[in-house]
Amino acid sequence: MDKSWLLEKRSSIRYLYGLHNFLDFAFRTVAEGNEILCPCKNCKNCSWGNREDVFEHLFCDGFDASYKKWIFHGEGLSSRKPYDKNHEKYNLHDDLDGLLEDTFIEKQFSNGEFDDIYDDDSEDLDEDATRFYKLVHDAQQEVYPGCKNFTKLSIIVRLLHIKNLYGWSNLSFNMLLQLLIELLPKNSCLPSTFQDCKYIIKDLGFSYEKIHACPNDCILYRKEYENEDTCPKCGLSRYKKREVPKSNRKVPCKVTSPPIPAKVLRYFPLKPRIKKLFMSSKTAHLMKWHHEGRTKDGKLRHPADSIAWKTFDSLHTNFASDPRNVRLGLASDGFNPYKTMGSKYNIWPVVLMNYNLAPWECMKQPYLMLSLLIPGPSSPKRNIDVYLEPLIDELKELWERGFEVYDASSKQLFEAHAALLWTISDLPAYTMLSGWSTSGKLACPVCSYDTCSMYLKHSRKTCYMSHRRFLDPKHRWRKDKKGFDGKKEIRVAPFPLSGSAILRKLGNRQNLFGKIRKRKRKDKDPWTKKSIFFELPYWKTNVQRHNLDVMHIEKNICEIVVGTLLNIEGKSKDHLKARLDLVKMGIRKEIHPINIGPNKILLPPSQFTISSKEKDIFCGVLKELKVPENYGSNISRCVQLEQHKIHGLKSHDYHILMQDLLKVAVRSALPKEVARVLIKLSSFFNVLCSKVVKVEEFQCLDAEIALILCELERIFPPSFFVLMIHLSIHLAHEARIAGPVHYRWMYPIERFILTLKNYVRNRNYPEGSIAEGYVANECLTHCSRYMSDGVQTKFNKPPRNLDGPVGEGVMTTLEPLTWEQAHRYVLFNCDIIKPYIKKHEEFLCSYGSTNVWNKVKEQHLTFHEWFEDHVNKSGACEDVKWLSRWPNTAARRFSAYVINGYKFVVESCQRKTQNYGVVVTSSTTKFRSQKDENPEVENVIYHGVLKDIIELDYFGHSKFVLFKCDWFQSKRDKLGLVLVDFGKLIYKNDPFVFATQAKQVYYVEDPSDGWHVVFNTTPRDLFDIHGDLETDDMESQFGNQLFEEPIVIDDKNVSWFRNDVPGTTVDTCVVAPKS
Repeated sequence: MDKSWLLEKRSSIRYLYGLHNFLDFAFRTVAEGNEILCPCKNCKNCSWGNREDVFEHLFCDGFDASYKKWIFHGEGLSSRKPYDKNHEKYNLHDDLDGLLEDTFIEKQFSNGEFDDIYDDDSEDLDEDATRFYKLVHDAQQEVYPGCKNFTKLSIIVRLLHIKNLYGWSNLSFNMLLQLLIELLPKNSCLPSTFQDCKYIIKDLGFSYEKIHACPNDCILYRKEYENEDTCPKCGLSRYKKREVPKSNRKVPCKVTSPPIPAKVLRYFPLKPRIKKLFMSSKTAHLMKWHHEGRTKDGKLRHPADSIAWKTFDSLHTNFASDPRNVRLGLASDGFNPYKTMGSKYNIWPVVLMNYNLAPWECMKQPYLMLSLLIPGPSSPKRNIDVYLEPLIDELKELWERGFEVYDASSKQLFEAHAALLWTISDLPAYTMLSGWSTSGKLACPVCSYDTCSMYLKHSRKTCYMSHRRFLDPKHRWRKDKKGFDGKKEIRVAPFPLSGSAILRKLGNRQNLFGKIRKRKRKDKDPWTKKSIFFELPYWKTNVQRHNLDVMHIEKNICEIVVGTLLNIEGKSKDHLKARLDLVKMGIRKEIHPINIGPNKILLPPSQFTISSKEKDIFCGVLKELKVPENYGSNISRCVQLEQHKIHGLKSHDYHILMQDLLKVAVRSALPKEVARVLIKLSSFFNVLCSKVVKVEEFQCLDAEIALILCELERIFPPSFFVLMIHLSIHLAHEARIAGPVHYRWMYPIERFILTLKNYVRNRNYPEGSIAEGYVANECLTHCSRYMSDGVQTKFNKPPRNLDGPVGEGVMTTLEPLTWEQAHRYVLFNCDIIKPYIKKHEEFLCSYGSTNVWNKVKEQHLTFHEWFEDHVNKSGACEDVKWLSRWPNTAARRFSAYVINGYKFVVESCQRKTQNYGVVVTSSTTKFRSQKDENPEVENVIYHGVLKDIIELDYFGHSKFVLFKCDWFQSKRDKLGLVLVDFGKLIYKNDPFVFATQAKQVYYVEDPSDGWHVVFNTTPRDLFDIHGDLETDDMESQFGNQLFEEPIVIDDKNVSWFRNDVPGTTVDTCVVAPKS
């Protein structure tokens, strides 16, 4: 059940909306007549009240803070009916008056105009007033005489909203309009075409600017070049040449149509979009969440918690003094608009993120802002600075002068400013945005001039090793020659260049843009340009200017590891050329290639080489994989068992493979020394991608990744260490500085780009299609905030996993044992029964055994009978009486149930997915033996499989949804993985838990020993904003044993040869040294 609205101010719209939904649910579920228990701070569920009284109490006093689980109001106690969008009495009319007032409120507030929104008789109206009165007229005009539900404007907005939400084509929309015109009376005012509808609502939305560009990316035709017809740098024409038909070439003709520009940049101004967020009463309060709604407990949950944000605030106190000033992030990536591999057409969007918003909003598409659409057909590369000029100019203006905007939450004008914190991109775009070349011997943009690299002659590529520099200065591996590259390491870790240091290095460098000139790099300087971002006055002081993309780095590392282990051709980093590089370096002689005959060379097995049988185990784990619904794609279809290949995985598939599945696949397929290091690498990314982390944990993670990479250097050949492997050394440091990676990786940007691709309807003009589609979507998304509750929008659509049963369920009669077990569990786990449990303990102490073990066992077996007898004799409140009378043997059984954001399905109904894994944390009395007189009460984690879902009915007074599970014995192996044995059941007499207590896990079987490895899942869009999700115990088992088990260092017995696996024979004409 969503409770996030409780964090809002009680006067806010979101709080009121949530409060009404809560009351609707409570009165529909647990009401006695027309009353429910009041959960306000004063009543504390001790008094009953009708809806009006409870609403007044909760609005004036707020909820009781100690009331976490709403068990008296239906949470977990009763099933909800399947979601019915018609179950509420919705307001059938859209709030178009509110939309118009918010759109034009600034003009009205500042100049006192439009005092009477229904009075348009004035003759001297400016442009804004004319637009306003035109929209007001359309908002009042009935679709046809006598129509009470829709006006001309409301029907157009509603139809366009549906078109936008479900991707209708323009042609189908026109056909629908023609049908509606035929259906409606003849004097209806409904437009007949899509273009007419767009013209009517254009003043509600946004616009964009078209800026002509040189085809060679030399300049934009703006400012001093605005009136030029040819490029002053390369001489190329601004416009396309007109093709005159051969028959008309000798006949002079007068050209009347305007010339067609050769290249057009589409720029979406930032100020109107920021204005709209503040001027709208639906979004203005969201712009201060980072200041008012954020938990400030020292943990990293949001960019506002990061060192980079706080440093920026300390350096620019005037900017930080007003929390409404906007902090932005910038991302860019190229994409092919045609969705075909054969086309090389490339468009580059530039996207802005608004970090003022809450975590569940700032990276979502309705709040991402497209700023630039750089045209194709090719990438702008280093010339991207030319296209960034309009945005940089506007950012400078927003920093220096700001602009006046109306804040609907405070109902006043204020001067808004904005600042850019950092950029987000993959590695090629990193070069384009920062100006540092990410290729060659100085490819690392963080190590910069201190990058350690080595060119491998035979592999013909550069490798990046020497990670011992990042170890403690006294670490023993620094002196280990044999285990590494044959040299000692005395250098210290490099420190990233500051913005001021970069400016001093670049000096007064002048950038020369365009595709004609090719820069001669005599000094081999890794800087390709002086980035345009340094024109921003504050950019040089930003602690984190450009972010390494965790998504692409994780994907590439996983692909390299899997390709090398399975020896996939073209992806493996262990091949003949790699071994010849070892010969040239004079290291690891045990695995040097051996000439065994004419054109045949034997590659001895290295310690990470796996046999064909072990490859079967590795691939078999992935082939038999089942994950929960919507957790990931079907990875098993990408596995070729016979060829031992994996192909066609997407970035998110590699994300799951790296953080979860790799641990199981290598557990039995590789020697323990190698498997342990790869599991550590997997756990590193698991911790790195956490949504809530302490700064100290990132510091530990920073030290841990240095050890992991050094251990990898002792295992894999130098060719393994491409740039992506090396960049992982900097990820923890960047996370410590800039905050959680979820705000700085490319996953949301890639999804946004996919949406832009879907806007392409005219393949001849992809940029135009994208721009028009985006602006239309932007307008209708804004309008949808004002639509009635009954209209599904992006903001009120039901969640993917809405709490409640899936289906109606079937009635069944419970077996006596199941009936008793379920009733016993309800009694022992209801807060209202706890005083009686304590009385029963005192009763047993007086008349029963003195042995603690026997007393606990006896209480478990006899309490329900004693409780019934005790209540009948002594009396109790109504709720207790009903619980003492036992439930009805007739119960409702479900096959699937959604709770806590998880969808659970009983094991017998699962085929291709796995939604039956259950984990609960329970307070349990632990005995060392049966004679233990001082048992300890601990939180114990239990793993099980869902067998049944029943709704226990106490004859209409209370209902409880229970999960019946098989519980398994669990252990942790030497590699830190949690394992369960499906063949060994525990607690057979206590199979039930409340549905609200369950969280979801999934199990992956290790075919080598039959044990199943446990992996936890997290509901979509779950953010632990206040640290009360009680996940600490769960993480201690699932989470990551990264800091608990340090890497064992063994310098004496370093061996790269594996003697229990055959080597690989290579047919070649290359002659290798004999053994």
